[in-house]
Amino acid sequence: MRGKYVSIRNFDNYINAIAGNPPEQCGMAGICSRYFLIEADGSVYPCDFYVLDEWTLGNIATSSFAQMAKSDVSAKFVETSLHVDVQCKQCKWYALCRGGCRRYREPAINNTLSLNCNCTAFKAFFEYAYERMLEIAKYV
Repeated sequence: MRGKYVSIRNFDNYINAIAGNPPEQCGMAGICSRYFLIEADGSVYPCDFYVLDEWTLGNIATSSFAQMAKSDVSAKFVETSLHVDVQCKQCKWYALCRGGCRRYREPAINNTLSLNCNCTAFKAFFEYAYERMLEIAKYV
């Protein structure tokens, strides 16, 4: 606002969302995607927060990215992130938060993700900062 641009990824994403654009940061999209984290041994995972045996997509020495993207494990990873708590969908800040990153909605109970553990903080932050972010979104 003072003519000196500073990029902070979270704020860039919030301002982008206020301007009507989708977030580029997966944790702000409300659902998981796959961005292929590769470990030193070539093992591939769908996310850096889920480098766990159950989420191994394959190995770059034996599988193509296309094969790993179409795998059952990959589909299950995305599918398990789709549930967003009803409270989130009814919240006035849902368009900005979208339930947040899946890792903050765990543990899953009966394969259903919970309310984001940062929900109260998000609400307080958006109440505090929204008008200023809106002004910046109009500016850019």
